[in-house]
Amino acid sequence: MRDAGFLVERVRGHLGGAYTDAADNVAALNGMVAIAPELLWRVPELLAAIDGLIADLNDVRFLAQLPHLRLAFSALNPRETDEVAARIATRHGAGGEALQAPVVYGIGEEELRANLALSEKVRASLAADGLEDWAATRGTQP
Repeated sequence: MRDAGFLVERVRGHLGGAYTDAADNVAALNGMVAIAPELLWRVPELLAAIDGLIADLNDVRFLAQLPHLRLAFSALNPRETDEVAARIATRHGAGGEALQAPVVYGIGEEELRANLALSEKVRASLAADGLEDWAATRGTQP
């Protein structure tokens, strides 16, 4: 059985390597994320190494590796993606909450009235142009 240091060095060697094909640089990371994504948060040195190596890429190498990095990280489910993002944010001095977009669940009465009035204007305009069926959803008329 290999230790965490071996894994970190393997991924570091690939990501920082001088392969002619950018996909080869990301191959070890790609395989590791596909097989055992939990290593990204269970082995802090691994995520630190990946973060550092990606941050150190020059623009040309970063752009060459970006599609392959996206492919590798696309194996993560949304919860895992959030976990990795929160840990990277924490490494850079921001909490995981910094990644959350503000959510507004309610709107005021005035905004509701304005939206309804605008909706009516759009429906009237579509009707005037003979396009009322275009705005219908699932067989219901506007």
